[in-house]
Amino acid sequence: MTNSRVILKRALAYVLVFALAFTTAFTSTGFQSNAAAKKVTSIKVAKTKVSVQVGKTSSVKVTVKGTKGATKFTAKSSKKAVATVKVSGKKVKITGKKKGKATITVTTKYKNKKGKKLKKKIKVTVKAAPVVPTATAAPVVPTATAAPVVPTATAAPVVPTAT
Repeated sequence: MTNSRVILKRALAYVLVFALAFTTAFTSTGFQSNAAAKKVTSIKVAKTKVSVQVGKTSSVKVTVKGTKGATKFTAKSSKKAVATVKVSGKKVKITGKKKGKATITVTTKYKNKKGKKLKKKIKVTVKAAPVVPTATAAPVVPTATAAPVVPTATAAPVVPTAT
């Protein structure tokens, strides 16, 4: 009986190893259909240099080409204290935080056929907000007032007489 148990255990082990190898082979990326795999072919940004003022936002259009559903991308700022970035649809919105320079890196979510994510960079210059003069009231300058003119009595003109 012990001999049959050993044979049964070995047979069960072989079946499990075969099942594991079979499922691993057909679930790896090597057996996926090319139609199901999401691949990108290119990425473009409308502007590679952007200038924005502190507190203002500038948008840059991003175009990712690839298979259906593979057109998503992310964006990251090299200096979040200088400029922040947010993905909004097919654009990146860059907001100036403080004067300085930063680089925005736009990266595809999916890889190309060589297995690499595609990237584009946008150089950002953040300028100080212009100083707007504040409206001030004109200073009140006291005007000199003349003393009121009071008519004075005048003497009758002296006419010389002949002697």
